[in-house]
Amino acid sequence: MIHVGLAFEEAYKRKSEMMLHKDFDGSHPSLYGTYLAACVVYLSVYSGSLESLTYDYFGSIEPEVTGFLSEVISNVVRDFIPPEPIRPGEHLDWLD
Repeated sequence: MIHVGLAFEEAYKRKSEMMLHKDFDGSHPSLYGTYLAACVVYLSVYSGSLESLTYDYFGSIEPEVTGFLSEVISNVVRDFIPPEPIRPGEHLDWLD
């Protein structure tokens, strides 16, 4: 499971004024929200760190924002993704 929603929730808890959704409907992600979601997926799939990530959508995302979002993402993924990968079917051991 990839916890994009939890990352949005945590970012809003820490900075309620941050615009992670488009203001016209409140459900589609803004550029910041898209960045957050993409990084959560990346880190959840590949693990490791976001420290070497330099992408900022051609200068459209300020370093303070990428830093803040990276911290939130790293915390959420670390707290909710198991350190060892789960093998297919492993979570169904209790059925045996």
